[in-house]
Amino acid sequence: MKLNKIALALAALVAAPVAFAHSPTTTPDLVVRISGASAQQGTLVKIAETMMVAGTIDVFYNDAAGANHRAVFGTMKPTGTPIGVLNTAIPASIGGKKVLIMDRAVGGSFYGVGPVARAQAIDAMKVDGSCTSSGNTFPSPSYYCAGTELQVSDGGVSDVEPGMFRGPNLPAGETALSAAELAVLDVASQNGVVMGVAVTNNYPYTTISKAAVQSIMTGTYTDWSQVNASLSGPITLETRAAGSGTKSAANAFFLNAPCSTAGLPPQPAQGDPVNFSTYTVVENSGTGGVKAGLNSVYAKGQMGLGLVSLENTPSGSDNWKFVAIDGVAPTIANAVSGDYQFFVEQSMQWRSSTNGTAVGDVLNTFRTVSSDPAVLSILPGVAATPFNYDPAYAAITLKGTRAAVSGPNTCQPLQLFY
Repeated sequence: MKLNKIALALAALVAAPVAFAHSPTTTPDLVVRISGASAQQGTLVKIAETMMVAGTIDVFYNDAAGANHRAVFGTMKPTGTPIGVLNTAIPASIGGKKVLIMDRAVGGSFYGVGPVARAQAIDAMKVDGSCTSSGNTFPSPSYYCAGTELQVSDGGVSDVEPGMFRGPNLPAGETALSAAELAVLDVASQNGVVMGVAVTNNYPYTTISKAAVQSIMTGTYTDWSQVNASLSGPITLETRAAGSGTKSAANAFFLNAPCSTAGLPPQPAQGDPVNFSTYTVVENSGTGGVKAGLNSVYAKGQMGLGLVSLENTPSGSDNWKFVAIDGVAPTIANAVSGDYQFFVEQSMQWRSSTNGTAVGDVLNTFRTVSSDPAVLSILPGVAATPFNYDPAYAAITLKGTRAAVSGPNTCQPLQLFY
């Protein structure tokens, strides 16, 4: 009898599917490429994890920080598996498939819009035998893949909707999408991303006025004494380059640009980004640069201000902090209530021709899952939109939106829905 039980147990183990993580040399059934907002980096693994079978997932970075490129490789859950409170079901076209989801954050949100609409090839991380093991395991990156190759992104993520990338929000040498180019995109809100004003730790206050940030951004204020008479010293503004969704969100919230026909005021000169001895504006290609820049300013004994999204939290070795705007703290609770209004609705888009394909099914599942209140409840700095309201997740569901059902519109005033 014991031998029969052992035999049956062994037979069951042989029959059961075994989950293995996927190395860079494993051939995927499907590769899906996403580019754009660096804010996506903070949520990528968590969102993909809900779609994939536990134990099959590997994470790849371009380097130890993964600031430019990241990827998640795993086996999709079985067809029909419901996810979250929205009960998003895994489509038959991708159920059980080995899917490699690639994410590029170089240059920011514009690269989740322009190159996607135009099917323009851009640098992407190359996942192959040249990748090296990190010695870490999931959810840390298990491999570093330093090589790149030109590839067309299947979809894009942007902190603001595609139509916002015009005028001051366009990277140098780029042109705004035409009406015809915008029309090829399938666009919808993913979630709310709460933005924040960060200052170096030697700024002695817990709040700053919206008017002061506006004046710093335009170069009207160049010394901290103009912000508060008790302060002194040159201001350093650690900002993002044009094309960044964070920069676009800040332009809209603080300067009403490009929403206003007046556009953006002339931008100040760069100053001294080494010693920070004069008023200085540093344009960074990614959020990591803003945070590192604030630490550098602090190390020089100066005070700086930067603009970053709230899923970035200062570590014990950082010397910057978030401050309130006009006394209203940058928290999810204050954004949910509508009291804190420096937030945007992150959009995800792809060419409409992708719909109906396996790649389109991955993108559509990813976008739906990433807007699910149950999924967002485990992620920092993000909230669900009112269109996905569920009373069980009211604490992380925005009451206000600047969008209609048709999609986000950053230039509209905030409307409270419930």
